Amino acid sequence: MFCSHMKSLQLPISYPKVFGLGILLTLTGIAGAQTNSLRAQVRQARETSNRAIAERTVDAYAATVTSDFVITTGSGKTADHDAFISTLTKMFNSSDFGGCVRTPDRIDISFSKAMASERGHFRCKLQQSDGMELYSGTYLAMWVRDLAVWKTRSELFVTLACTGSAKCATPAR
Repeated sequence: MFCSHMKSLQLPISYPKVFGLGILLTLTGIAGAQTNSLRAQVRQARETSNRAIAERTVDAYAATVTSDFVITTGSGKTADHDAFISTLTKMFNSSDFGGCVRTPDRIDISFSKAMASERGHFRCKLQQSDGMELYSGTYLAMWVRDLAVWKTRSELFVTLACTGSAKCATPAR
């Protein structure tokens, strides 16, 4: 009855095509909701990482990165997990460290692997002998998901601005 009624209307799209389109839109909506949920999880993991830095808690920060974590700092130096955790421990124990906050601008979820890409900007403070150095720039992070927990696998920082100290005047190579 329903199909014969549709036929009498002479619609340009057949019932199977409309039904198929409906299923596709439903699945797309479900996938979109899942992607948004995964993005929210990565944002929450970033907030946890930022909080560990703000609270100067090395163990809490180390729990947010993988054991094979690597970083390229804004000055171009690279470090593996152990070297960076050692550096972070020294920074957290120094009164000169004024903090660092990373703010995501975009998070993309991989459809083929349990990974995500996060792009954003950062602002950090470091007390120098001649003033408070404020540096900022952009970053890219790779996240991996293991047993529903997101951890940072790698980070690349590019410092774009620095003010407050003569150390900022170091010429680019």
